Amino acid sequence: MCSAEIGKAFVGHYYQMFDASIEQRSTLQSMYQDASMLTFENEQFMGMQAIMTKLTVRLPQGLARELGQRCAGRATLTLAMGLSTS
Repeated sequence: MCSAEIGKAFVGHYYQMFDASIEQRSTLQSMYQDASMLTFENEQFMGMQAIMTKLTVRLPQGLARELGQRCAGRATLTLAMGLSTS
């Protein structure tokens, strides 16, 4: 599997867990570390605890996703952007 396929599979898996229910979003905790950062509606959340606090509240319905990838040598950066459709 190439790095682009791995990135798409990861984002698909992430949003499957994200969309399931607010209660099941807690399973995303294992994907974050204390050095992780989430930017949501121009607000930044640093660290696993702050990110999970934000993700486990009711978020706007109708978030469209756009996947962008950049490859440099053997590394791949996968960026998933959520765009509000409401």
